[in-house]
Amino acid sequence: MTEIASPELALQKAIIDLLLGDTGVVAAIGTVDGKPAVFEEPPVNKDLSTQPWLYPGPINTTDMDSGVAVLGQIRLRIYVAARSRVEAWNAIHVARKAVHLKEPAIAGGFTRESPLRVTQAGDIIDPVQPREAFFDVTCVMMTDTFTFEP
Repeated sequence: MTEIASPELALQKAIIDLLLGDTGVVAAIGTVDGKPAVFEEPPVNKDLSTQPWLYPGPINTTDMDSGVAVLGQIRLRIYVAARSRVEAWNAIHVARKAVHLKEPAIAGGFTRESPLRVTQAGDIIDPVQPREAFFDVTCVMMTDTFTFEP
């Protein structure tokens, strides 16, 4: 496994770990190949047409200068794909509860400066695709591995 070298990917790993560790999430999405259907990358060549599944989407960071440390507000979008809108929203509801206001440890020497917050949720309507819904998780983080020079 490649070492995590960015706070964004460290946060993504922490959120995936929370989702994988939540029995309500696992019950809502089921399993693929004997593992919960939570993927670090959108899956390829898997028949997922019979159940919902979760995967991370875009990540973005807004830099913040506190005058003492370099902080970033990181936003990660989590998607669920499902057979129906009801199934998608049911899975999103359970997944949101699994991460909102949690304070997980962050790998890679990065420091979380705030709890995780679910800031919005929505769905995507496309008649030729599976039903999808999403939620955004934000967190302020500081990195212990670099500083910006003035």
